[in-house]
This record gives sequence, C-alpha cells and structure tokens, in this order.
Amino acid sequence: MEQKTEERIRKELAKDFHDEMGSKLASLTVFAGLLNKSLTTENRAVGELANKIETNSKEIFQNTRDFIWAMDSDNGDLDAVFCYLKDFGENLFENSGISFKACVSSKIVKNYKVPLTASRQLILIFKEAMTNALKHSRCRFVYFMLEESNGEFELVIKDDGKGFEFGRVCSSNGLKNMRARAANAGFKYSFRTMENFGTEIRLGF
Repeated sequence: MEQKTEERIRKELAKDFHDEMGSKLASLTVFAGLLNKSLTTENRAVGELANKIETNSKEIFQNTRDFIWAMDSDNGDLDAVFCYLKDFGENLFENSGISFKACVSSKIVKNYKVPLTASRQLILIFKEAMTNALKHSRCRFVYFMLEESNGEFELVIKDDGKGFEFGRVCSSNGLKNMRARAANAGFKYSFRTMENFGTEIRLGF
C-alpha cells in the first residue's frame, strides 16, 4: 500500500513539474535562440550574452528533463535507466567520429528497482562521463555496459582515449563531483586511467 502511494505521488510530482517548468524552459531556449539569430555582427556583445542565455537555458532544460524522468515511478527499473543513458550516448556521439557501443553482459532483472535519489545520481554521473569522453579523451571508441554478478550490478563506461595524468585526476572538479555523487548514493565507485590507454569508471550497487 505504501509503495503504491509513493509511486502515485512520484507520478503526480513529475507531471506537475513538467507542466509548470518544462514548457516554460523550452520556450526560454527557443526565444534565446531566435534572439541570437536575429542579431547582426555589430551587436557582438549582445550576441555573446544571448548565446550564454541560450546555452544555460538548454542545460537547465535538459537537467529538468532528467529530473522529471527520474521522478516518474514508471522509470524506476534498472533497465529503464540503462536505456535512458544508452539513448543519451547514441545522440551525443552521433556524427562525432567516436563509435559508441552499449551492451548488457547478462540478463537484466526487469523488476530491479533503483531508488529515486540513486537513479538521479546515476544519470548525472554517466552523462558527465560521456560528455567528458567526447570533449577531452580523443578516443575512437566508448563502451557503456551493464554487468551483473551474484546479484550485484555494475554500470561501466570506458574509452580508448589518451587518459589522464595523475595531477589532472587529483585536480579535476568533474571527477570529484562524480566521486561525491557516487558516495552520496551509496555506490561502489572505481576510477582507472592511464596515459594513452584510456579511462574506465565503474559504479557498483
């Protein structure tokens, strides 16, 4: 009974948030884009400001979509989270020259529920990891995998890029954020990298 009540509340919150925020954020993104396109080269300073507004509004809109998606109880299964991230990766790396491969090494338990807060953190961690691979790794391949062993699951992302120097690993705010998110959600976090041999991130739960 309590579980059904929680699912109903989550669905209602997701719908309300979508109705109140989603459409307005989408409109803001469109308006900023139209403003940016209408400016002439003489309005360079205004154009730079409009570009920042457009970029930030797109990021807010996407983050809001992620939050709404995670709030919906229908998306609480592990396979739904994996497919959501898989779709993001396919869109992100499309036409990038980087080959993105997503696979499941064993049968996914359909009714394995991911807690709301954990689902949100999974999405944020792996979206950041994929974006970092696109922007910084200089890789040819990115692999995203869901593995299972003895009832425990691991989400894995690895690339064949240039890797990180030790100093960059220690100072990277992005990597610190991923580690903190993993700790807050109770995940087992593993990060491995080597110059010219790529990077691998594992989250176990």
